[in-house]
Amino acid sequence: MQFWLPRAACKSELVFSASTDIGEAIEALFDSTSSDTGVLERAVTILSNGINNHFSNLLPTSWPPSASELEAVTLPQSLLDFVTQVISGRAYTKLSDKAAHIADSVAADICNATTKGRLSIPKHVALGLTVHHLTGSAEMVTILNRLGHCQSYSKLLEIETAAAHQVVELRQHSALQHNPRTKHVCAQLLG
Repeated sequence: MQFWLPRAACKSELVFSASTDIGEAIEALFDSTSSDTGVLERAVTILSNGINNHFSNLLPTSWPPSASELEAVTLPQSLLDFVTQVISGRAYTKLSDKAAHIADSVAADICNATTKGRLSIPKHVALGLTVHHLTGSAEMVTILNRLGHCQSYSKLLEIETAAAHQVVELRQHSALQHNPRTKHVCAQLLG
């Protein structure tokens, strides 16, 4: 084994076989980093790290996630820029509404896959709930989930059930406050 230490401390050292000429080792390193595969591997690493860092900095949402919390979830700009360039060859800001929706959709799917579905991404909740409400079909939701386009059917049911419980609690609380008898009883208990 032979080691080559670069002068700059911020660069990685090169380790190669002692039977390999240093010139061959450097040429092989250069070829691997300048090839399409090497460039793509670096791009994947940059995007994957960017996605994970972006979502690790988000505040945890309540359960179930509220509409305002889902609206606050943003997609990493670097991923949107990348997907936009792949799809249209243009900057994200210069896209038509339709092309921007497609770029957002693809980027949301990539984020969902990268984070292994740990987060409630707005597209994945909204699409799953919409398809379930329009079709009543668990199978359709399951197919979309397996393709990476929406939350799982069981997760959607959890969200719907938790939201329904919140609505019931709010209505009960509101009814207690507006009923003159319970208002008087509550005042005595609290007072």
